[in-house]
Amino acid sequence: MKTKVFNVTIMVILAAAGLMFLLYPSRSLSIAVLLLGAGMILLGIIIGVSYLVKKEKEKKDLVSLCFGGALIVLGIVDIIIRDTVISIFPTIAGILVALGGIAGLVQSIRQKSKGKDWKYMAAVSVTSVILGVIMFIRGFDKETILRVLGAALLYLGVIGSVNAMEDKTSEPAAPAAPSGEPWS
Repeated sequence: MKTKVFNVTIMVILAAAGLMFLLYPSRSLSIAVLLLGAGMILLGIIIGVSYLVKKEKEKKDLVSLCFGGALIVLGIVDIIIRDTVISIFPTIAGILVALGGIAGLVQSIRQKSKGKDWKYMAAVSVTSVILGVIMFIRGFDKETILRVLGAALLYLGVIGSVNAMEDKTSEPAAPAAPSGEPWS
């Protein structure tokens, strides 16, 4: 159940970010860059602290500590040079939209194997890949890219939420009800 709640929460956050990019593209970008930097710093601190509080030497992973430190440094750099990060955003956004489209294609293949409707999801995913490639080569201005990214995030967040809520594998199976009849 925890996995399902986590997945739905992440998808709702994606959808909310997408809506924010659609409605307020310019303000959203600078806020997103700051949140990204703060998120990397926070995650780096959490990873570092979890390394330090582990008592058993076998469970300590030096790679985790290095990764946490790298996240902290990247978060600080992201905040300090956010204007540069914003200027390369069209390239990053194109990659993200294309990857989101590829993830959607994978999801549509899963839907097809479950016997569910998959054609609409596949069509939108292919469109996302194409738009991501166009955005990557900077065929749009920054505001248009943000709106397209917003639409893609909103779509992925809504579809991901629906799929996560329908997913039966993340919930434990209910115990069988006793029949009341003795075994012979």
